[in-house]
Amino acid sequence: NLMLLHGDHGTGKSNYIKHIITNSSKKVIYIPPSMLSVISSQDFVTFVMENKNSIILIEDAEEILTSDRNAATNNLLGLTDGFLKDALNLKIICKCSFAAYRS
Repeated sequence: NLMLLHGDHGTGKSNYIKHIITNSSKKVIYIPPSMLSVISSQDFVTFVMENKNSIILIEDAEEILTSDRNAATNNLLGLTDGFLKDALNLKIICKCSFAAYRS
């Protein structure tokens, strides 16, 4: 239920996401880079619980997918594992640039 897409610019990440979205009947919730901080709030979990059976697309997700677990990472893991995964039926797509993983 959690898909991490990373790679160099021009490798087809966006086209693959477009394919997934256009071939799905699920509602799509887009989270732009300027709103990544919302994922770490408890209100985010409440919001997602009100939008079951959706696709959540997180653009430039490097900031929340660091090796140091933070509240946003914990929220994503909680939504994609265990009882919340089964209850909410979410698909979460995190799009990252390859450069973020090269260090």
